[in-house]
Amino acid sequence: MTFLTFVRGIVLSYLLVTVVGWSSRAPCYSPTSSNKATIDRRVRSPFRLRSRVMSENPQTLDKGFSVLEVTGKLIPQGRLVAVVKWVWRFVWGRFMAELAPQTKSGAYARPAYDFGGVLGSSEFPAVSGRYHLYWGNPCPWCHRVGLVLALRQLGGHISTTRLEDDPTQARRGGWVLSPARPGFGPDPVFGAPDLFGVYEAAQPGFKGRCTAPLLVDSETGR
Repeated sequence: MTFLTFVRGIVLSYLLVTVVGWSSRAPCYSPTSSNKATIDRRVRSPFRLRSRVMSENPQTLDKGFSVLEVTGKLIPQGRLVAVVKWVWRFVWGRFMAELAPQTKSGAYARPAYDFGGVLGSSEFPAVSGRYHLYWGNPCPWCHRVGLVLALRQLGGHISTTRLEDDPTQARRGGWVLSPARPGFGPDPVFGAPDLFGVYEAAQPGFKGRCTAPLLVDSETGR
């Protein structure tokens, strides 16, 4: 869309609103023989439907909880609205901070864990087919791991399970397994329904966020 087309759309919209407003404010004349047909057309005009919609029975309208009507004489509306907005933002901010921890500047920060290891060490030897990777498309860190697997041609040595981001189904965090979708489950290592189940099985009593990507030793369950 060019800028000229955008300007034309704005002008046409303004003209349409102006004509509609003028039509709804146009005076009605007495039904003489000369203008009776004009009045009949005006009454049947779709612009007149607005007056019928606005005259709905107040008892059938959804007016919320009527909090402003009840507290209007005790608390100024502006103060009440400001308090509700602050509470909403505070609760939502705390909720999002739990799902996605942030620094003081608002940047996302991955949490540090007290477990893990280095692939290729004596604790986790580099053995083909021993390790299983959990990863999901919505995560940029998962993208990096997926690129390494593809570029280094490690797909035949490390098995993978793709996770689906669905906080409504996950017990903790957002990553779940969807066995109905090819490649998204079931969990071949622990049989867990979501990533929280994987963390629980690999680290009993785990408390914290369940993040991906996650590489698990399928032999030791760590």
